[in-house]
Amino acid sequence: MTAMIKEKEIPSQRHSLLRRRLRMVVTTINVISLIALVLVIWLYAVAEKGKQAAEKQLRTAEENIRIAEGNIKETLRKDSIARLEKQTVETALQEAKKRIAELEAEKAERNRIEVEKYIASARRMMRVGDRDMAHQILLEAQKLDKANAEIIALLKEIE
Repeated sequence: MTAMIKEKEIPSQRHSLLRRRLRMVVTTINVISLIALVLVIWLYAVAEKGKQAAEKQLRTAEENIRIAEGNIKETLRKDSIARLEKQTVETALQEAKKRIAELEAEKAERNRIEVEKYIASARRMMRVGDRDMAHQILLEAQKLDKANAEIIALLKEIE
């Protein structure tokens, strides 16, 4: 009977040993699975933080791009205004130069006519014999046109 009990106990002990080993294997697998799960959760959390940081950087970059585009548009607008103002100023300057040239030509023509009148008056004074008056008239004419050869010649003739 003891042999039979031993025979019955041996399969029971084997079964118990197998159960313990199986339990150890299952526990080990559970621990490994739990560690793997914790590791996966931790990696997911790290990845999520990285994703959020990348999204924040992307939003910042997009905002910087938007600001830069706005600055470019503003600069182009100001450049266009400056070009238009420059063109307007250049046109006004050309018109002013043209007007100045016209006024100078008018003044030169008036001076030429005035000098001719002075010369004619000086010649009349010389004909009537009033050389002093002719000299004064020619000096007045010379104030208007210093390089006039006719005035210079008449002044030499008087002296």
